[in-house]
Amino acid sequence: MAADRVQDFAESNKDDLESFFSAYEDWNKRKKHCEDLQKRLNFDDFSKEPPETKSALEKEMQAEDQERANLEAVMDKKAEPVSKALEKLVLDEAAPLTKDEATKFTEVFGEKAGMMSILTKNIQLMKKLSEAVSS
Repeated sequence: MAADRVQDFAESNKDDLESFFSAYEDWNKRKKHCEDLQKRLNFDDFSKEPPETKSALEKEMQAEDQERANLEAVMDKKAEPVSKALEKLVLDEAAPLTKDEATKFTEVFGEKAGMMSILTKNIQLMKKLSEAVSS
């Protein structure tokens, strides 16, 4: 019974959560790729390569940056409704998150349970969620 709210949250936000985390994983890969490109641009000696090489890397980096911006927009859009539902689940003073629910939350979301705080900018929510998941 106690874990019903967690299961309801998971089911009603499944699509938004999957979209958010998919975009987040893609964003992280692109971020790493941009960092690698930036290292090449900063430290490689392009004097021994055709002039197009550096230009191609710069264009690739611009495209990656633009795609990351697009992914950030997707994440923001998907995070908003999930964040509101998460706030209701975690911060509901009339029915605070119980130990059983926190355990169920961790079971349902696995490693992503600890990543839920990236969905919201609400400091109180992040603190409560972190405490619930880690306890």
